[in-house]
Amino acid sequence: MKQNTFLSLIVATSLYIFSSALIAGGKGQSYMGIQYALGNYSEEGISQEADPSVLIGRYGTYLMDNFAIEGRVGIGIADDTLVFSGLEVDVNVDYIVGVYALGHINIAKGSSVYGLIGFTQAELTASTFGVSVTDDDSGVSFGVGADIGAFNIEYIQYLNESEYEYSAISFGFTSNF
Repeated sequence: MKQNTFLSLIVATSLYIFSSALIAGGKGQSYMGIQYALGNYSEEGISQEADPSVLIGRYGTYLMDNFAIEGRVGIGIADDTLVFSGLEVDVNVDYIVGVYALGHINIAKGSSVYGLIGFTQAELTASTFGVSVTDDDSGVSFGVGADIGAFNIEYIQYLNESEYEYSAISFGFTSNF
C-alpha cells in the first residue's frame, strides 16, 4: 500500500512538472532584452566572408502561452574586412529592424528553447578607397534560440538574398516583466 502511494506521488509530481514545463510564457507577459550579434556576411562569387557585429534591442509580448510576437532594432557596432580581387572591402551593418513570431517550449523552470520566423529590413554598407555602396534589403528570417534564466543564445538567418546572405549568432540577456 505504501509503495502504491509513493508511486502515485511520483507519477503525479512528474505529470505536474512536465505540464508546467510546457508553459514557456503566459498570455500578456512581456519581455525585453539586448543581444550582441556576431554576424556572418557571405556573397556569391567571393570565397572569404566578413563578420560585422550588431547590437540588438528586443521587445516582445506573449499573445498566448508559448507564443510571442517580438520586435527588434539593431545598429552596427563593428565592421569587418574581406579581400575581393585584391581590394580590401569593409562590410558594415548599418541597421536591422524586424518583427518575429516565436514559439517557446520550456525545458526547465526559467529556461526555454524556441524557433522563430519573421520579417527583417536591413541596411548594409561596403566601402573601399573612400567609395561606399549602401544597400537595403528585406526578407523572411528564421532561427532557433534558447533562454537560460536571463541569458539568451540564438542563431538567426536575417537575410538570404540571391547574391548574398547575412546570419548571426547572438548572445544576450532578457528580462520578463
